[in-house]
Amino acid sequence: NPREQAEELEAGRADVAEGSPEQMRRWQQQRGRTLLSPPVELIALIINPAKPALQDVRLRQTLAMGIDRNTIFNVVLQKQGEAASGVLPNWVSGYAMLLPQGRDLAKAQQLRSQLGNLPQVTISAGSGDPTLQLIADRIALNLRDAGIVAVPGANGAADLQIRRIELKSANPYAAF
Repeated sequence: NPREQAEELEAGRADVAEGSPEQMRRWQQQRGRTLLSPPVELIALIINPAKPALQDVRLRQTLAMGIDRNTIFNVVLQKQGEAASGVLPNWVSGYAMLLPQGRDLAKAQQLRSQLGNLPQVTISAGSGDPTLQLIADRIALNLRDAGIVAVPGANGAADLQIRRIELKSANPYAAF
């Protein structure tokens, strides 16, 4: 597993190891040579359509505008990857630049005020993936700033789920 590979590399018992984004920065600071082979992978926020409140487009817009993708990219993912506002990043889809970029907390709060009484939403991350858990925690904080209470939920049954999805191709038609 990646943790064992990192231990072997740091102990000098391995010449090559596969590392997570969190490990890359540390290895670079230790003057290790790092080569990045970016996976064609998507970390997505999946909305459970079974919950009636989540069917309201204003709530979905509040969610989209309330999330600080740049902080997730810079801090949690250590600038490994790309923050995207579309389903696929611009280099894959070619249309992501047409969608609103970045967080608009004022607009998110304005939309939230139109929703009235809103039940709390549950959020979960993929089981055993600490990076996804950090992203879920960050999103919960962002949503709180926007006026939405997000609490941890059970995997598979949560209103919002953070998932890592491997794209089989960099071709947008094949990826979808």
